Amino acid sequence: AVFLDCQIFLFCILMCRISGLCRNMSKTPLTVCVTGAAGQIGYALLPHICSGKTFGPDQPIILHLLDLNIEGVQVALGGVKMELEDSTYPLLKGVVTTGDAKAAFTGADAVVMLG
Repeated sequence: AVFLDCQIFLFCILMCRISGLCRNMSKTPLTVCVTGAAGQIGYALLPHICSGKTFGPDQPIILHLLDLNIEGVQVALGGVKMELEDSTYPLLKGVVTTGDAKAAFTGADAVVMLG
């Protein structure tokens, strides 16, 4: 399952680069939705996205983090958000956490589907 998730992630990066999203010259923030963001893979992947290794070293991003709308999962997702904000990634311009798929996907420029 982890191998498949990594393949999906790499496919998302490839499609982003092909479509030109990673070469956004205006440098308006990209909205990136990550599903399953409170899980172990999401937790490990988010610093990679926030540090500029995925969409470019000068591309600001806004994260929409989606996970199950269950109290314990949403509490964990809130903890992930606090850790990202405490890490002070200069490219991270905002973090939205939600259990509502419609809210998470609205306005997304790229989606990483982990779970």
